[in-house]
Amino acid sequence: MSVLVDLTDCQGVLPDTEAHVWQADLGMPPNQLDSLYELLDQEEQTRASRFRVRGPRDEFVASHGFLRLVLGKYLHVDPRAVRFQLAEKGKPELIDGNLRFNLSHTQGAAVAAMVRKWPVGVDVERIREDTEAMELAERFFSAAEVDWLRSQPTSERIPSFFACWTAKEAYMKACGTGLSTPLAGFSVTPSAANKNWQLKILDAAHCAENWSIWPLDLGASLRGAVAVQNGETELMVRLGKWRWPRTTM
Repeated sequence: MSVLVDLTDCQGVLPDTEAHVWQADLGMPPNQLDSLYELLDQEEQTRASRFRVRGPRDEFVASHGFLRLVLGKYLHVDPRAVRFQLAEKGKPELIDGNLRFNLSHTQGAAVAAMVRKWPVGVDVERIREDTEAMELAERFFSAAEVDWLRSQPTSERIPSFFACWTAKEAYMKACGTGLSTPLAGFSVTPSAANKNWQLKILDAAHCAENWSIWPLDLGASLRGAVAVQNGETELMVRLGKWRWPRTTM
């Protein structure tokens, strides 16, 4: 399940039995972007400078500044003091602190997910009405996912496509393998029993029972999901709307 909360409710406290996901609006004035840019370390600022187009650069700065603010809140440190390293598969992780996190951003929006103990992945996509949903699904989805998408009302196929896509992306990001994992090698379809996504690994060498994938209610024009390898532990997913601190205004 997911519950909408306010940042003040948790005071930067993350219980072992919860996963927290924060949603941020990335539309902001230049002076706010400048403040967020100052939070980034040298490596992030260098990456930002490589963007040739202003829009993607601003989105990178805003989303990574947002991530630092969220992590700083949970780690109880200055956002500038947050330090990252790359794990074996290239996934960013914290150098210090018993916290797992993941970031995703799309046009004008970002989400950051965190848990204490387990691999976590999150994805958000803005719905694009010109998407050839069935054509893409038949190319990249498993047979079960294609059948599920085909069963949806015509008016719901594009939003449903993005819902399934973000669930698959969240799982791959949690694994740390990205698109090196064959998209058709596993299935994620809605589970009527508990309103999350049911994962089935088509390669018997992998176990799907250790994973939970939840859809995220991010608004009518967005679809998102969070995946956690939480084994038999029951988790509550708490979803909150990020409120930008005055210091970044």
